[in-house]
Amino acid sequence: MSFTDRQTSILISGAAAFATTPTAVEEIPEINDEGWDSLAVTYTLQKATLTAEDLAKLFPIGTRLDNRFWWVVSVRPKLLARGLWLITVNYKGWALAKPIKVNVGCSADQQSGTNITTPKGTYSKVETHEPGLTISVSYLVEDVDSKTPAVSSMTKKVGTEVEPPISITVPESVWAYLNLFVYHFPNGWVLMSTEQDRLAGTTAALVKDAYKYIRDKTPG
Repeated sequence: MSFTDRQTSILISGAAAFATTPTAVEEIPEINDEGWDSLAVTYTLQKATLTAEDLAKLFPIGTRLDNRFWWVVSVRPKLLARGLWLITVNYKGWALAKPIKVNVGCSADQQSGTNITTPKGTYSKVETHEPGLTISVSYLVEDVDSKTPAVSSMTKKVGTEVEPPISITVPESVWAYLNLFVYHFPNGWVLMSTEQDRLAGTTAALVKDAYKYIRDKTPG
């Protein structure tokens, strides 16, 4: 090979950085305002043979990274030269505790009734479009099976009156003073649904809760 020839293969001047156990040489985090953060850690490893089964034993899905809040979700090995490996392990979790993410929505709820007194008079038939308020929140939990306050809005409370984590002023309804009405129970802020995106093999989860404001009276 002359000095003008292009080298087409990987040159390794020594294997000092390659041990027989995985050694972390690079970390690339990605931190988001909502949901999971991600972390890619590159490990070096010197091993003559390496199979998928060997990798599964080294980095099982769901394994926690030391005492940090990261859990293995995928593994990608790369053979540099005979017996010398770079292994990129992808983790999900969070770098720091993050605040809950809140989304507030409002849509018009349509109702109608007869012989109704409104702030502008009494009418034989009234049809309204009143604000239907919704709140959705998402947050990360280390142990979704625990009974801590952080997970107080889990599945046992779906369909019940639960105060959302933020306060919103609800305008008074024109139906508040009905003599004949349909009574709604529960009413107020009701937890309508909850979802848990659990990392495989762990109790860590991204939780999403959805609330809706249910008025106590509507025309019947």
